[in-house]
Amino acid sequence: MKFIQYLLATLSITGLILFLEKNCISNDKFEYSLVISNGVELKLANLIDNAIKNTQEILDRLEWTHALYPCFNAKNNELFFEAENLRSPTPVWIYAINLSGKAYEPRKIVEGQAPSINTNYSMLSYYKHPHELWVVSFENGEKRKIADDIGNNTPAVWFSEYELLYRNKENKLVKINGETGAKKDTGIEGIDPSAFSPKIGKVLCSADGRKIYLYSPENNNLELIKEFKFLSVGRSFVFTNNGDSFLYTRQTLFKQLQINEGHDLFICLLNGNETKVLENVALFGGVFLPD
Repeated sequence: MKFIQYLLATLSITGLILFLEKNCISNDKFEYSLVISNGVELKLANLIDNAIKNTQEILDRLEWTHALYPCFNAKNNELFFEAENLRSPTPVWIYAINLSGKAYEPRKIVEGQAPSINTNYSMLSYYKHPHELWVVSFENGEKRKIADDIGNNTPAVWFSEYELLYRNKENKLVKINGETGAKKDTGIEGIDPSAFSPKIGKVLCSADGRKIYLYSPENNNLELIKEFKFLSVGRSFVFTNNGDSFLYTRQTLFKQLQINEGHDLFICLLNGNETKVLENVALFGGVFLPD
């Protein structure tokens, strides 16, 4: 009898897990090209019908590592990212690659980490240890420090031609003007900004390793999209170009029952419906390329 009760309980839990983890996004045909980082390497890939396909390594793994936070300059088809060159004694630099070329040859841009490009592709922001936020102009190469209180190696997020969001050392969400350095405290704490969509004018943020928010810089409003009571959520998000969905990583119930802290990659609509895209993957930034 006890065995039968155990079997029924196990089947019930399995059925619940299958229900919770099933695909929730419709099977409408769609295809996007993107670049994503898994914390070690950059991969060019296609997202086709809720699946990552046709992956291609951009950098030679024998020469490069810790390639993170890719961002794209649509004006000249260049991809920017931070990386370590294993054959060079120099520290982490930000590099650029022209994706139009036949061979991807990285070139040094500036010593720093966590690059981010503004909405009209005229400036690049980056982090310098300790706690410094810098910007460099693509037009004249001028470099300027605009803040000295950014959280450790935290990417800033541009939400306009001149304005950025970042989490400071006091765990507060701050707006800053990339031209003047003028700051504004939003009054919001415990939020990590990650990705901006020009289509909807909002920023994806995480909190407490359990919650996903949409933040509106225009009215300083936070909207909760998803909340998990027991499953951990990654801090990196990647908006699709139309702004109606995004990629992110989280723990699954299967993994939690196995005491496995690894994450899977999901694509999620803004209404919270989602489907799994890839298993056992880390996400350290990414960008969807222009359609």
